[in-house]
Amino acid sequence: MENFAYKIDDYIHKKLLLYEELSAVLEQEKTFIVDMDIKALWRSSSRKKQLTLEIERIRNNMLYFLDENQVDHGMNVRNFSLGALIRILPVSSKIKSDLNKTRHAVNLKKDEIQVLGKENKKYVQEYLSVIDGIMSNFAGPALKDCYTFSGIIQSLERASSLIHAEV
Repeated sequence: MENFAYKIDDYIHKKLLLYEELSAVLEQEKTFIVDMDIKALWRSSSRKKQLTLEIERIRNNMLYFLDENQVDHGMNVRNFSLGALIRILPVSSKIKSDLNKTRHAVNLKKDEIQVLGKENKKYVQEYLSVIDGIMSNFAGPALKDCYTFSGIIQSLERASSLIHAEV
């Protein structure tokens, strides 16, 4: 039982470390956004994807470990829940309590990451709207007269935004 709990605890701590690194990447990303450092933003985006895949891999490993040890869990990667996992573990309530403390730290970090992600998205949208405003000064008004293939002048509306934010 102890070895079983130790292995689960190890997986949860690894997840926590990955979430902490993801949080740090999101914090750095703010600076990259403000500095408009596109190369650094691409690197940051790649690292976020890597971390996300590693977190998913740990979930898979945990589920595989449960299957190997014949623990009926009824979960898959999509409906995975650390809380549900801890509840069904065949370990003492003291060990479950310790695991729940780490789970709580993971959940706090996930909440922090969600806030950081929203803030970064807001920063990107604000900076892109400033750039869009600058570009609009060069591109002219929203309605422009254009010639069609048949030679008729037609007022065409430019896209409402020259630059679209995707985060």
